[in-house]
Amino acid sequence: HTHRHTDSHTQTHGTAHTATKKAMTLGEHLGRSSFLLSYMAFCFLTSGLVINALQLVSLVLVWPVSRALYRRLNSWLVQFYWTELIFLAEWWAGFRLRVFGDVETFRRLRQDRAVLLCNHVSDVDWLLGWQVAYGYDVLGGAKCMAKKILAFVPVLGWTWWFLEYVFLTRNWESDRKYMKQSFQRLREFRLPYWMVIWAEGTRQTPEKKADSDEFCRKKGIEPMKNVMHPRTKGFRLVIQEMGNELDSLFVGTMAFHPSRPVPGVLDLLRGQVEEIFVHIQSFKASSVPRTDDACDQWCVDAYRRIDERLEQFNTTGCFKDAVEDPDFKQQKVFPLVVMLFWVTLVTVGFAWTFLPGVLAGDVKTISFLIAIVILGEVFLRTLAWFAQKRKKPTQKAEQ
Repeated sequence: HTHRHTDSHTQTHGTAHTATKKAMTLGEHLGRSSFLLSYMAFCFLTSGLVINALQLVSLVLVWPVSRALYRRLNSWLVQFYWTELIFLAEWWAGFRLRVFGDVETFRRLRQDRAVLLCNHVSDVDWLLGWQVAYGYDVLGGAKCMAKKILAFVPVLGWTWWFLEYVFLTRNWESDRKYMKQSFQRLREFRLPYWMVIWAEGTRQTPEKKADSDEFCRKKGIEPMKNVMHPRTKGFRLVIQEMGNELDSLFVGTMAFHPSRPVPGVLDLLRGQVEEIFVHIQSFKASSVPRTDDACDQWCVDAYRRIDERLEQFNTTGCFKDAVEDPDFKQQKVFPLVVMLFWVTLVTVGFAWTFLPGVLAGDVKTISFLIAIVILGEVFLRTLAWFAQKRKKPTQKAEQ
């Protein structure tokens, strides 16, 4: 059965790759319009501010009465915002995810409170993770450990703060205290959730990979070929503080076409199709050791598994002894409906507010609208320049 599946997967892989080249996405049709992209960004910002306001009201009125109700309400609210980005990935850019594992893992992904360890290669890994979470109906329970500065990102970062993400400063003593407080609150969280940990500590680049390999050599550790050596302190603290509250621990492997550039933010905006392959392996949380050294070694071994799977994928184009989840669906209608709802609402509100001034030839109103278009254009050109400057490496180049 495994052999037949592997052959089928290899054939499907080639066919899908050819098909995505022929089929143009919304982004490829319309992505050259800076005005349209600027307007979509404006709608995203406006809708986010509405969600932020509702989150603030729930914090003031609901949190003191029932934290469980607050969390359920916010888990529901953010899906009316975050799914705009799911629309961007699936409908606009045509990012296609294929998830592999086993039947038991697919079941656990939908219902368990879990930690997810994963490799970190792209600057849109977080969005790809959201796509997976949305496909398993746990988007509202998606959480992660992130740099503290991200909590101050307007609108989007604020939704993460209301959702009780764990923000770190990279100072272990202060982070340790804050993490324990965060985990104390998370123990009360009874909905299915994934706490995502990119234990490599940062997105992989050739320079950072070289630094990681040098660290390994100094410590007498064999460097991994496709991933950086994980930083285990955060993982260890999560397991020691939260292990009894967790159902599962997932080890995720994110793989891209080895010969093609790793997709980034600019690819999303341009609507360039990519096929991303995800392998997820599940473990019972009770099977993960709690002592310091054993827990650290478990984390390192997990990343060696990821390294081996990436090497296998880069060589064969598939994951051995894994089946594709036939129930994982993309391009669901809900993200499209949400995007159309917000665009319609913002457009009507915008027209109601500014159209009379434009028709009357009001200089201030017209100047304000021109300024919005210019700012959007500057933002998009800056993003394009930055993405070009990065010269995104392929996975092979990063090895």
